[in-house]
Amino acid sequence: GKPQDNGIGGYAPDTNREIPDAPAEEVLEQQRKATADANSEFSQLTDAERQKLSLPQGVKGRYDNDPPGVYRWGDGRAAIQHPDTGKWTVPEGLGTHKGSFGQMMGEHDLARAGHARVAGGKTQLGNSTNAPGIDSIWKNANPPPDYLVVESKYRSGTPFHVDDFPKPSSGVQMGNEWLEKHFDHLVDNDLIDDDVYDKLTHPAGFSPILQRIDANGKVQNIDLNSGRDIKTGQQVFTPQEILKWRERDDEG
Repeated sequence: GKPQDNGIGGYAPDTNREIPDAPAEEVLEQQRKATADANSEFSQLTDAERQKLSLPQGVKGRYDNDPPGVYRWGDGRAAIQHPDTGKWTVPEGLGTHKGSFGQMMGEHDLARAGHARVAGGKTQLGNSTNAPGIDSIWKNANPPPDYLVVESKYRSGTPFHVDDFPKPSSGVQMGNEWLEKHFDHLVDNDLIDDDVYDKLTHPAGFSPILQRIDANGKVQNIDLNSGRDIKTGQQVFTPQEILKWRERDDEG
């Protein structure tokens, strides 16, 4: 827009557009911080490194907590290669592979926190995430309880809410009836050991975890017993919201 006459022989700043006062790289750094965990570090790629990896010019680096194959555009958004076309894109450009991107980011987050995979997991970009069942089970690095039973949900817009869990014939997803059915399936098919099964069939033996992953790959792990983020202790869902979800499960 044009500068505006201020009536005293000069011009007032144009307020119809935003012009950042900070240098461009500082603005990008602020944008990047909004896409990452608070304790992550951004590492810039050199032109030689980018060329060696066959990355496009717009890809500038990666966070130290990104899994292999995930890089970052200059503004911090995730850059990932489409498994079908080979094109570098943001997660929203992955189409039907968005769910596997979310699970991959979530599993990497749990592994970095020291939890040990017991069942499920090992997701790679392009793996189907449509199979019914528990996404993954982890030996808790900070017991009690002994295990974390995880359901991953990728969302680019409004975060997945506890009310959004579907309710198939086996009960509300991640509810007691639904979990018991899938624990039985895992042990019957030798996908978990009997001693793990014994712990999982005791309510105090595990925490059901809703893992929310956003379009930038940020991961939040929420204990569905307490409604709290297991990393920060932040109350994400109120006790009333957790109770409402439990009541849906008890309705049969």
